[in-house]
Amino acid sequence: MAGSWRTKSSNNGIAVSSRKYNARVFALLLAFGVMLAARGWAQIEIGDKTNVSLSGDLGFGYNADYGNVQSSDHGTALNGDAVAQGYYFNPKFLNFFVDPIYNRSQANSGQGSITDASSVNAGVNLFSGSHFPGSISFSQAFNSSGNYGFGTTPGFTTTGNSRGFGIGWAELIPGVPPLSVQYSQSASASSIFGTSQEDQVSTKNLNMFSNYKLDGWYMGARFNDTRTHTDLPAVLTGDDESSIGDTSSKSLNFNANHKLPLRGSFGASYAWSDFGGENNGSTVSGSNQMISANAAFAPSSRFTTSFQLNYNSSLAGEVEQQLIGVGAVNPQVNLGQSSYSISMSNFDNVALTKSLSAGFSVGHIQQEVYGESVGATQLSAILNYRFMKPLWGTVVVYAGMNDQATEAGNQGAGLVAGANFSKQWSNLQLTGSFGYSQDTQTVLATQFTSNYSYMANAQRILGRRVRWLATFNGFHTGLGELAGSSAHSESYGTNLVYKMYNVGATYSHTSGTALLTANGLVAPPGTILPILPGNQFLLDTGSSYSVSFTANPVRRLSFSTSYTRTTNDNLTAALTSNSASKVFLVFTTYQFRKMVFTAGYTNLNQFVSASGLPQANYSNFYVGLQRWFKAF
Repeated sequence: MAGSWRTKSSNNGIAVSSRKYNARVFALLLAFGVMLAARGWAQIEIGDKTNVSLSGDLGFGYNADYGNVQSSDHGTALNGDAVAQGYYFNPKFLNFFVDPIYNRSQANSGQGSITDASSVNAGVNLFSGSHFPGSISFSQAFNSSGNYGFGTTPGFTTTGNSRGFGIGWAELIPGVPPLSVQYSQSASASSIFGTSQEDQVSTKNLNMFSNYKLDGWYMGARFNDTRTHTDLPAVLTGDDESSIGDTSSKSLNFNANHKLPLRGSFGASYAWSDFGGENNGSTVSGSNQMISANAAFAPSSRFTTSFQLNYNSSLAGEVEQQLIGVGAVNPQVNLGQSSYSISMSNFDNVALTKSLSAGFSVGHIQQEVYGESVGATQLSAILNYRFMKPLWGTVVVYAGMNDQATEAGNQGAGLVAGANFSKQWSNLQLTGSFGYSQDTQTVLATQFTSNYSYMANAQRILGRRVRWLATFNGFHTGLGELAGSSAHSESYGTNLVYKMYNVGATYSHTSGTALLTANGLVAPPGTILPILPGNQFLLDTGSSYSVSFTANPVRRLSFSTSYTRTTNDNLTAALTSNSASKVFLVFTTYQFRKMVFTAGYTNLNQFVSASGLPQANYSNFYVGLQRWFKAF
């Protein structure tokens, strides 16, 4: 592990040591002893105008790691974190902070990384008390572990490095439209435990924003330019080579709002977007413009009405932008040479009684798709009923129907229904919800989707200082006429708490169509399966369960342990892959005065069939001392 001095064992079992190693250990012990004896100082001044404070934690202990993903070693090492902050002349003129972390992991500090990770975060704020404030930020992380998720379930454990930089500036002159400009760039490279392939992502982003009020008009404008480089390894794509892509995306938005009589308002907006990219030699580009206007009125407390008008110059470009937003590499949607859309709609809501209300809507949409002009008219009506009874608690139910008709005839009616429930007894609290929507119109006028979701939470007091908690939620969505487009997910969790003891368990399962991105598998947005380079669309099934236990049996003593197991199977056009991961963690601390005794153990087993390599195994053990300090 970087930054530590170790005693390594050779193949014949003879320990390798040196005077230089012993001298380093002695120096570290001496520095640690001095830190133990040090007393906190007040914030110091450097010169006449600079004020700085420094505090943090410093640790020293014995560390050992072993497994088949790296050579086994052991030895003594430093670890710690600090917070340095201050200002020059005046906090509103220039203030700054630096937060370094060195060799921190779940085993020696309870932090999120399985491996010994180091990082630094720093920032400067300039002229915060003026009309031209600015800021600069920087971050760098080394050897930090992460997770390549499978939908809502955990996935591969990864380790890698990342870097980020940002700069911002604003103009805030009274009487002049304000302007905010932000530029950032980031890069990360991580490898999956048990494979030799890296997942790389780098991004550059420019964002400009302004809003202003003039003669009762509230106006805003935003410009965004994002450039992304993505490298998906072959172990994920299922191809013989990695999927490398470069994408450039630009967008410009204007909006304006104004009050109207009858407690009304008017709003209008214009949006332009454009993107282009390259993936393994193939290029793709697209653009679209969107114009919208709306007006809403509330002539009485019982009646509200609103009208909307929308124009979209390219439905294909809209879906492509949605896919780029979640990490797709250069998507290409083909809806013909032209795919525009124009729609009009009206929505009304009437409060019939204190507990009963009704909503009505009518809308028409006209589109050109695949060279043909298609239109559809949609009607819907929904009743909402809310009641509060001592026996039932608070209940809100709604139900309604929607109906679609096109030039080809009536497309059939769909059901919309749902309920929300909340009830508090003396020692039991229940909340829950359910929603169902059938044959809801999607981006395409003649394509419909259905979905349902559910959620339940329970909390019961079982006795003095004993509580039980449980949660359950899930969703299902998909296009009825497009096989393989559905996605399903659900999760369960429960905890039993007694005084300072907590035992918990979770289970989650996900299945269906997923989109392969650099940050994991995600549910694809939009409703059209586009053309994507490589195997970026796949069928995925994954499940995960975990158990955990935490305790504070006596004052200043804490103990925690957890076990997580994840399995996953996915199918692409060129590859069927399965994977499994098991992570076991133990961590304990005991505080005395300003000292903290720390011990921890981590074990990771991970298998990825697509890599062609055997199961990866990694274990880490740590025991040592830490001390809080405030240097100045």
